[in-house]
Order: sequence, then C-alpha cells, then structure tokens
Amino acid sequence: MAKAKVFVCKKCKNADCLARMVKKSRSKLVMVGCQKICAGPVAGLSVSGRMEWFSRVDTPKRMAGLRMLAERRKKRPVAALENRRLHKRSGRPPR
Repeated sequence: MAKAKVFVCKKCKNADCLARMVKKSRSKLVMVGCQKICAGPVAGLSVSGRMEWFSRVDTPKRMAGLRMLAERRKKRPVAALENRRLHKRSGRPPR
C-alpha cells in the first residue's frame, strides 16, 4: 500500500509539532506554503479519494484522528477532527 501524503502548512503556529507526529506515522509528510486558512496548525490529506483540509489540529485527539486517517485505519474523520474540517477548501489541492 502506498504511503498517504499529509500536507502541513509550514507557516502555521505549532506546525512543527504536527509535522513530527506525521513523520512518526506511516505517512509521507509534505510541507506546503500558506493555504490562507490559518487557524492553528493546518493539515490536508485525501479522505475517500477527496482532498480534505483540517484546521487547528493541535490537540492529542485531533492529531490521533489525523494519524488514523493517514494510516487508513479510519475511512472517516473522528468527531474531534470532523469539527475542524474546512469545507471551503474541500476538494482543492494545496497551493
């Protein structure tokens, strides 16, 4: 199985913590420029074939949810992460 790509905005506050978590998972980390949606650490990845973006991925539950999605242990975001989905960027690739 190919590694999932997790896009992390390198300009966001605390992005380094999120990047370390992604590196520990079986996912490929891709640091990207500002996505113009900042509200804490921002991450994007493909969920069921559609690019989804999440803001404020800064709590242990949200990070764990992102990791489960990236490792494909979950097909849908957990509740803590679903609440942080950025619908206006849904389906769009990183800038």
